[in-house]
Amino acid sequence: MEAAPLPNLVALFLGVWVIYLFDRILDVSRAPAPELLTRRHRWAEDHLRVMASIGFIALGLLIATILPHLEKATVLAGMVPGLATLLYYLIFRFLKNLPCLWRLPYKEMTIAICFALGISISVTAEPAGGYHLCLMGGLVLLFSGNCLLIARDESELDHRNDPAAHFAGAHEGCQTRWPEAMLMLAFLSSLPLMILG
Repeated sequence: MEAAPLPNLVALFLGVWVIYLFDRILDVSRAPAPELLTRRHRWAEDHLRVMASIGFIALGLLIATILPHLEKATVLAGMVPGLATLLYYLIFRFLKNLPCLWRLPYKEMTIAICFALGISISVTAEPAGGYHLCLMGGLVLLFSGNCLLIARDESELDHRNDPAAHFAGAHEGCQTRWPEAMLMLAFLSSLPLMILG
């Protein structure tokens, strides 16, 4: 697989940081009780101005210097994860009582898919082959496992603040070993890629 063009990689780096910083600021701003904040939320609360400044600088750099240098195919393909992220935000921020069908971690898996799509587009806007799809599947599993570990650790906060999270307590019976399962599957899916190169 050829190396991705530099503008694509820089756009991915800045885009991820913009999303992360503003999502963290939003989380802190709607936290219901200071005593429920985790260490990372308390740190964000103490450094809101710094995080907002970095976020706006990253967004400005992304718009002013990187986007004009991206290929048209990359920009058009990037609309897919962009729309997926917007849909995620609308569904999980405003629909608070989603059913727990089959006890699946929908929210965390959706986040993982959005991130994997963004990485996929930054690497190539061309149709995906078997190696590429296997890599993206492994990334979805890895990101899902990471999101679920965070959700399990912050279940008490999510119970009051984010009921769509898998371990928020709003969905009885959803408390499973999903994080470990996802991370194990991510590791197993990486073996063929490492062996076959």
